[in-house]
Amino acid sequence: MSIKMLFVVLISFFSCQKKEAFTREKLIGNWQTIDKKQSSIILEINKNIISRLENGKKIVYNSYTLSGDTLILVNTKFKEKHLIEILTDTKLRFGAVNSYQKDVELIDAVEFFKK
Repeated sequence: MSIKMLFVVLISFFSCQKKEAFTREKLIGNWQTIDKKQSSIILEINKNIISRLENGKKIVYNSYTLSGDTLILVNTKFKEKHLIEILTDTKLRFGAVNSYQKDVELIDAVEFFKK
């Protein structure tokens, strides 16, 4: 009896491990940081381009792609990767792709809300 119960629990556990698919449609819009104590970051995301306004500097990413739960931002000079932890219709939170990264970018340490 206990083996059957363990089997049922394991099946239930693994069937609940569904990862949400992040889409461009959910990302599109204007996002602003929630915490007013931190530096303000504004992300303007459309179908092809992302603009990032941080500390008075504007960075334009010529393109971006989604690879699973990772957002890859491409500029003519560099490429950035950010792990998407939360993406709803009103909330966005990134995390560092490498959890052992020494210098975590501010964008990976704040939450955004859709304006």
